[in-house]
Amino acid sequence: MAQAATAQSPQNPAEPALSREWGVALTLLVALLVVGLLAFLDSGLRGFGLLGLGALLGGAFLHFQYGFASGWRNFLERGQMMGLSAHFLLAALCALVFIPAASLGLSASGSLAPVSVSLFIGAFMFGIGMQLANGCGSGVLFSFGGGSGRMLVALPFFVLGSLIGSLILPPILGWGQLNPIQIGGSLPELARTGVNLLLLLGMAGLFWHLGRKRGQQMPARLLLASLLIALLCWAVFALSGHPWGVTFGFTLWGAKLAGSLGFDVSSFAFWQWPGPQRALTPFGAGRYQFADGYRDAGRGSDSGGTGWWVAPPELAACRTVAGGCNRRAVDGDWRASGFWL
Repeated sequence: MAQAATAQSPQNPAEPALSREWGVALTLLVALLVVGLLAFLDSGLRGFGLLGLGALLGGAFLHFQYGFASGWRNFLERGQMMGLSAHFLLAALCALVFIPAASLGLSASGSLAPVSVSLFIGAFMFGIGMQLANGCGSGVLFSFGGGSGRMLVALPFFVLGSLIGSLILPPILGWGQLNPIQIGGSLPELARTGVNLLLLLGMAGLFWHLGRKRGQQMPARLLLASLLIALLCWAVFALSGHPWGVTFGFTLWGAKLAGSLGFDVSSFAFWQWPGPQRALTPFGAGRYQFADGYRDAGRGSDSGGTGWWVAPPELAACRTVAGGCNRRAVDGDWRASGFWL
């Protein structure tokens, strides 16, 4: 019996762990494909592409452990300068494309906001919460995805706070504010880009110099992460027309959850602005691509309808099962005019 027992090959303890890893990877892949299909049905290839870029950004933050809150924490607690240097480097790389967007053929413009009393109060409150949670917007998300128990508490309250902020935003802007300040706003585009790059790279160099005086080294992972994240941010900007952001997604989640609970936020001023209002539009209000651009489409029926979702009567368009769109011209003639996006 002893000889028989010793003849059996021992079980490799790494095999169950490997099986679990493959199972998790397969589950995540299936979930990503399902969400990708929903994004494609709602926004077409552009939405599918943005979902893919978002997944790559999340993977980059998680793999390189690149966080904005952690950089500031290390600076305040341990005097580590290299994290802040990398942050300013990332901002400079993004500005290299964001500021001269028009010259690069990208249809985008700057998002300027007033410097208000509420900005200082909100920034101070956000900074406290960011340090308590050990994560900013992106940090909360990638840590949550990585299984952080702390983020199970932080993320819901982040969503709740973002929603409350959207509801009180217009009134609190009246507490006092200065006009928007655009650095180099009166300069030509090339000069404005140069001034901003000089300031951002100057700050990156300053923190790098202070760190070197303390014997600190810039980790290669921070440089590589800054470059990779900047490239992905450029791609998001080119595809969507606006920079990558996180916190508005939390605000939108909160608004839609509130709506599902019977609290309609669409009557509040913030959600009547064009951008937020478009984001809040239900999934059922699809979009069709015609020669003259996007047109919103709602559910309903039309005499010429041959598919699932039908545009308002003034457009008389429908999504066919084959995935094409038809549009009735003024003279009543139906013709193919594009594909569902």
